[in-house]
Amino acid sequence: MKDPAFARIARRLAPLYVAAFFHAFVLWYTIEKLFMHTIGFDDAGIGLMVAAYSAVMLLCETPSGILADRWSRKGTLMIASIFLAIASLVCGISDGPLLYVIGSLVWAIFFSLYSGTYDSIIYDTVKEESGSGELYEKFFGRFRIIDSIGLVSSALIGGLLASWLGLHAVYFLTIPLAIGSLVALWLFEEPKLHKAGQHENVVAHVRETFRLVLGQPAILSLVALIIMIILTLVMVYEFNQLWLIAFATPPAWFGVGVSAVMAAGGVAGYFVGKVKHRRKAAKVWLHSVLLLSGLALTCVPYVALASIALFLFAASGVSLNILAMRDLHDALPSRVRAGAASSLSTMARILVIPVSLIFGAISTAANIFAAAWVLVVLALCVLVLELRRLKVA
Repeated sequence: MKDPAFARIARRLAPLYVAAFFHAFVLWYTIEKLFMHTIGFDDAGIGLMVAAYSAVMLLCETPSGILADRWSRKGTLMIASIFLAIASLVCGISDGPLLYVIGSLVWAIFFSLYSGTYDSIIYDTVKEESGSGELYEKFFGRFRIIDSIGLVSSALIGGLLASWLGLHAVYFLTIPLAIGSLVALWLFEEPKLHKAGQHENVVAHVRETFRLVLGQPAILSLVALIIMIILTLVMVYEFNQLWLIAFATPPAWFGVGVSAVMAAGGVAGYFVGKVKHRRKAAKVWLHSVLLLSGLALTCVPYVALASIALFLFAASGVSLNILAMRDLHDALPSRVRAGAASSLSTMARILVIPVSLIFGAISTAANIFAAAWVLVVLALCVLVLELRRLKVA
């Protein structure tokens, strides 16, 4: 028989999971890079755009996380829904790079508000109902599964709709779905743990957030590891469609290829939920898969093999991220949890800017397979930081 707290947590998180599905069900994600190519972008231009909206995230992520901690995490996610709808509209009406970049910058604000908020709100709900964070992986794993279902289904459906209705149409069809998440969020009962002992002074709150993240030698190695994992995941999620373009994949099949990457989060969520006390053994396998799949992306001859390698790379990276974030949340008080998670994403974005420019330049000058060596280097960095953390521990 399950713990009564388990059932209470599941009921309470149900509306949040519905909102998460709508936030993930973005029909245009599946054809974005293909659409960008049709309106004048090349791979270097795509890398430049990623760098541009990474700069916006750099400015917005930590303030948005602190806003979520001090005001309302549910309210922050509701504002994110509105920005997603606006971004879909602006990108959908664009017929050249300039307007599309503006739309992508609006999307960057959505992602800044979204980043670090779901994991914080789930951890606090679990702790508020059960008194500890022991069930966090289980319920955050469910979030990852639902997020992945939304991404996969939108990738498959978005690819088909783009073939039937045109590439612009999938942007406009995403708008009502983004607004639909507002209803689910309105029904969600937000936990209040982050309000306890909260600073009245915003400057003091910011100072405490960074002190707890960067001022504790015991977790500095964990912080460095999480930043590198986030960087690695950003690169594979941002650029995975370039492999499909390299193989001249038609729009209808884009959904199939992209869905493989989008499914990775759900598989990772399920896997981590089953790991429990076998975390060290799981990490050995995950680091091996991350490195080997990265190497495969430098030389795969077929689109199907590329899709499998991209899936394995993303799934192992997300799994490592969930395991590391659980350790971070255990080490931090609730009042700074969302801000701390966002600050790590912000630090990762500092690195995303030059790395995405390098990746795009290599892909344009040579090909996507040469650029894949960037992923291999990142996978090696993640492994080195994990080993360093184990040595420090």
